[in-house]
Amino acid sequence: MIKQWAMGWACVHRGGRGWSVGAALAVCAVSLQAQAANEIVVGQSVPLTGVAASVGIPLAAGTQAVIDAVNATGGIRGTKIKLITLDDNFVPARSHENVKKLVGEDKAVAVLNVIGAPNSEGLVKQNILSDANVPLIGPFTASSGVRALKSPHIFFVAAGAQHEADTMVKQARSMGLTRFGVMYQNDLFGQDGLAEVQRAAKEVGAEVTATGPFERNAEDIQPAIDALGKSSVPVIFMFAPGVTSAKFAAMYRKQYGKGTLLISSSAGSTSAIVAAAPTPADASGIGLVQVLPNPASNKEGISKDYRAHMSKYGGKDWKPSSYGLQGYVSGRLLVDALRAVQGPVTGASVIDALEAMKKHAVSSLVYDFSSGNRQGMTYTEIGIIGSAGKLLN
Repeated sequence: MIKQWAMGWACVHRGGRGWSVGAALAVCAVSLQAQAANEIVVGQSVPLTGVAASVGIPLAAGTQAVIDAVNATGGIRGTKIKLITLDDNFVPARSHENVKKLVGEDKAVAVLNVIGAPNSEGLVKQNILSDANVPLIGPFTASSGVRALKSPHIFFVAAGAQHEADTMVKQARSMGLTRFGVMYQNDLFGQDGLAEVQRAAKEVGAEVTATGPFERNAEDIQPAIDALGKSSVPVIFMFAPGVTSAKFAAMYRKQYGKGTLLISSSAGSTSAIVAAAPTPADASGIGLVQVLPNPASNKEGISKDYRAHMSKYGGKDWKPSSYGLQGYVSGRLLVDALRAVQGPVTGASVIDALEAMKKHAVSSLVYDFSSGNRQGMTYTEIGIIGSAGKLLN
């Protein structure tokens, strides 16, 4: 009580030297809140149910492992981090409502891991992030459209559709192929993927000659399979969630043979694709674009760190996945930002700490959010599923 009274007096006293009483009391309230707080609240809205649960569950678990590890060693300067995870079922409106709750009712100073282009786009266009002045770290979307919004509140931790399309087209051209097919989810994310492939193909004298769109959350993807299968294109680029990509790959190969399939990072779970195939050998040769290193790699420090933390904090049933690794990286960046904050931890101070990151190492990865840059890293490579069902680089 004595400390609170003294702090309040100091605020009002400074108000007498040029501050308004209202401003002084506002600063006082923030200071008292920061002093009284015994936890730092952050949140994530991800699909824990529905068609994209295979993405959301490991993504959320990767971030949770980071938070658990930090809390086990005392938190941030003695203050524990509270991570609130809400299920949005991959529905944009639910994502938006969840984030409103997190930054409003729960007073989260940062949000992580929102999945899907419309889900992230709405947070910008509805001013949900800007009104609360909190960052969104590591949205799981490759969308060029979301990046084109240039929101100062969104920090991307992995490459986007432009970089993925360039990598896919380069790989196909190295195989002597010039006719491409694109299977894509018919929303902002998938349409961006299609447009970026068309752009990249034109730049190297190739073209997209067949497309197979499907609606978001659709169970029936047979029309997309037939549209591409009957076109006889030698290679198909896929921009779809993991479960849908796995389903397409298995059905397409069974019905139309073993054409070359290159799948975007949105389907980054090798295990899901292998599980959808009759045998691991049937998934052999499918290419996956990686926007982070192979989570099973023994060469990459970030992959080894991820597996070590998941082994300790991820429960007994976890498996290495690109989704989990991205959630882990987002969590690491958040924690580094929290450690860099001087003074009260607020959304604004976390944004400032992220913006101060220049050539910032997160284990073996390097991020740069300085000078207004929000695309912190543009790493891409293609891994191929081997005959044993393992991803090879």
